[in-house]
Amino acid sequence: MIHILRPLSKLSDFFSSLATTLMMLHILAGVIMRVVFHIPLLGTNVIVAYFYMTILVFLGVFVVSSRNEQIRADVVANLLPKTVRCVTDSISEIITLLFLGALAWGLADAALQKTRIHAQVDAVFGYISVWPVYWITAIGIGLAAVMVLWRMVRTYRGLTPTHFADEQVELADWERDQ
Repeated sequence: MIHILRPLSKLSDFFSSLATTLMMLHILAGVIMRVVFHIPLLGTNVIVAYFYMTILVFLGVFVVSSRNEQIRADVVANLLPKTVRCVTDSISEIITLLFLGALAWGLADAALQKTRIHAQVDAVFGYISVWPVYWITAIGIGLAAVMVLWRMVRTYRGLTPTHFADEQVELADWERDQ
């Protein structure tokens, strides 16, 4: 599973970074066009909101999940004994998996509906097809759910739930035990 998830995480990280860079350049071009030439760059808001931000956020959720760097509130949990912490971490992972799974299911259903009707938005100068964006949301959240499931399986098998950068030794140990 790691041989699939690691490259997908790196690819998602690349596309999130690319979307961020393109969004900044697009907005900068819009500002320059408006301030210097008094001509607005039409469709900038729609493209930023529907494409750049969607890629950045939803693929970013998968990247953060793959690195196990999501936001945590460990103030109280760190005061608990290790066995209790393991239970609370497991409950947290189960709740997260159920939430992400349900969200991915709903987003995939919405993506199917938007694909069927070839969803478009009015971008002042014409219409832009936005139905592919709905698939990006479903895929990003679905991959995050798979990552949480993979982390849970590793934890229950006695392996630590770390992100890819710390796994070289653990991966070799895990593959040897197979």
